Amino acid sequence: MGYITLGRRLGRGTRIIVDRVGRQAQVAARQAAETARLAAETAQQKAPQYVAQRRAMAVGGKRFGQSFWKRLAHAGRTLWHEVTGVFFALFAVFFAQGMWRVHDAYLAGAEHEHFMLYLAMTILFTYFSVSAFVRSRRRPH
Repeated sequence: MGYITLGRRLGRGTRIIVDRVGRQAQVAARQAAETARLAAETAQQKAPQYVAQRRAMAVGGKRFGQSFWKRLAHAGRTLWHEVTGVFFALFAVFFAQGMWRVHDAYLAGAEHEHFMLYLAMTILFTYFSVSAFVRSRRRPH
C-alpha cells in the first residue's frame, strides 16, 4: 500500500470519526439547551414561591435573633450587676476591717479622721453593693 492510499484511507477514517463526534456533540448541545430552557421555565414558575419562602425565612431568622440576643443581653446585664456588687462588697469589707482596726484609737480620740473616713467608705461601698444586687434582680426579662 502506498503512502497516498494510506493517507486517503486515514483521512477518510478521520473525517468519519470527526463527523460522528460532531453529530454526537450537536445532539448533546441540543439536549443541554433543552434542559436549560426547561430549568429556566421551571424557575420562572416557582420564583414567587421562592421569594415568599425567602421572606418567611428572613422574618423567622430575625425573630429568632431578637429573642436570642434579648435573653443573652439580659443574662449578661444580670451577671455584670452581680459581679460588680461582689467587688463593691469586697471593698466594703476592706474598709470595715480598717474601721474596726482603728475603732479603739477612735475612742481615745487619736484616729478620729481615719475612723470617719473608713466609716464613710464602708457605708458608700455597702450602698453600691446592695444597689448593684437590687438592679440585677429588678431588670425585666
